Amino acid sequence: MKKNIKNNVKIFGQAIKAPKVNNESIGRLFELKYTFIPLLLVVCYLFFNVDASVENYVKHDMPSGITYYFNIITRLGLGVYLSVPLGIIVLVRACIDGDKLSTNAKRCWSKINSYAWFLLATVAISGIVGQILKFVIGRARPKFFLEYGSHYFQHFHKPGYDFASMPSGHSITVAAFCMGLFYLFPRLRVLWVVCAIAVAFSRIILGSHYPSDVIFGLAVGFYSTVFIYYWMHNRELI
Repeated sequence: MKKNIKNNVKIFGQAIKAPKVNNESIGRLFELKYTFIPLLLVVCYLFFNVDASVENYVKHDMPSGITYYFNIITRLGLGVYLSVPLGIIVLVRACIDGDKLSTNAKRCWSKINSYAWFLLATVAISGIVGQILKFVIGRARPKFFLEYGSHYFQHFHKPGYDFASMPSGHSITVAAFCMGLFYLFPRLRVLWVVCAIAVAFSRIILGSHYPSDVIFGLAVGFYSTVFIYYWMHNRELI
């Protein structure tokens, strides 16, 4: 087994170092350099004009019982629920001797493994980016709304839950993962979009994030996956 793992790790390392074969890129209108300012304006508008009123509604006028369903939906945005199964697939493939597989089995495992690596990368890399942003921004969670309001920050606050509202981690994860599925299984694109929106919306309903946190998180997850996809696709890793 050690020999199989060593050989598979070596193959993976060689694949990562492979030069670009294709030169495809995201459509011009969706490149970050063209969409950064519009996204920033949307987040700023929500921050100054929407966040406080929405949180007031969540705290005082939200219908009782509705949170039960959104507590279930929001779990789809937990990185551990997504990364663990993908990690298991990658580890199992690393332990298999590819030379002993039939041609069809090898092709099937290669496809499954590349998909797993891609989706795992979307969750992991977007999550790291999100944690860095949370640390730098240090926005207070909505649970402090009555005490601090919606515009309170402690930049570079020690890692933790209380001052990690922006961007929404669940929104980042679900946007990154669903965007990955969007690329892999485009026929189900409506389902992936609905899932991403539902999980992101649940974070507002549950009082864990403000609307601007969620939109910011969706954008981070989306662009993380776009970058990863084209990086891998242009090297024919996926």
